[in-house]
Order: sequence, then structure tokens, then C-alpha cells
Amino acid sequence: MMPAELPRRRVRADERAMYLIRVVGDVDVRWLDYFSDLSIAVVAIPDNVSISTLCTHNSDQAEIVGILNSLYQYGYPLISLQRIGDA
Repeated sequence: MMPAELPRRRVRADERAMYLIRVVGDVDVRWLDYFSDLSIAVVAIPDNVSISTLCTHNSDQAEIVGILNSLYQYGYPLISLQRIGDA
């Protein structure tokens, strides 16, 4: 499966950008204390399941890996990771 839109220029790992991370579960707002420039939105869907969307407003890929590792350690299954664009 190909992504809908590929970057038009080479993306470097140390470039800062906005990312959306979607996970299953209700991510607590206390995460905002641990990661800078992060916002969280939680949506309840049928069958008593919540989907959390974390938006990083100015992160490089190293920070994204740190957030993903933390989400994994706390047992939040990853749904998607999307780079929105330059910060």
C-alpha cells in the first residue's frame, strides 16, 4: 500500500515537523507534562473503545521515537503515525 502523498523533497531525521500519532486507549493529559509541544484529543467510539490523537507541534524524529517508545511501554497499540508538514 502506497502513501497518499510522498514528500516532494528529501526529509531529514533531524528536521522539525508536526506529527499526528493515533493510538487505542485514553492517553492521560499528564503526558503533556513529559513532552513539550504536545496536545492530546480523545474520542470515544462504539464498543467502549477510545482513540487518542497526539499532535506534536515541533518535533524531530528522535522525539517521535521517544514518544512511540513510551506509548509502547504503557501498552497503547499504535494505529497510525503521520507527518503533517514542516513545523
